[in-house]
Amino acid sequence: MLKILAVLSIAAAAYFAISGFSNFNSGNPDTDFSEKNVFKVLDGYSNEYHNIKKEISDYNNILNNQNDSLNTQIQSVADSLNISKNIEYTKRTQTNLQNKYIKITVDVKINGADIQSLLQFISKIEDRNKLVFITYVNIRKGIKEKELYDALIKISTFSKN
Repeated sequence: MLKILAVLSIAAAAYFAISGFSNFNSGNPDTDFSEKNVFKVLDGYSNEYHNIKKEISDYNNILNNQNDSLNTQIQSVADSLNISKNIEYTKRTQTNLQNKYIKITVDVKINGADIQSLLQFISKIEDRNKLVFITYVNIRKGIKEKELYDALIKISTFSKN
């Protein structure tokens, strides 16, 4: 009886080895080990890898080419929206991160601007295809005029050390 069981086990192992696991698992796409499916999965991983590598390269190019300062970008956007006269102050701070990058943060205090201009300012700052992020926004109704608003906005960017 034990000999028959051993022979059947060897025969089953030989059958699966010869016919391949893809026939055995053909009902389940997650365990389809056919050559076509394996190459399809590997091709997907390869494409994802290349997309991530390109994105990292794009960000490194942005980090290396930070020609205009964050203050210049802020002033440019404020001028385009005609709210540069409403900027009370800008305060710049910078932090060293891992001795590789510098995080630059600018606090912008805007007084007496309409809400539409403030929202466009925030939108344009982040949409400039640079590594610029709005990290804090506080908008309040103005004291002098009810239809105008005061805002404190913290804007951050990064550059290579």
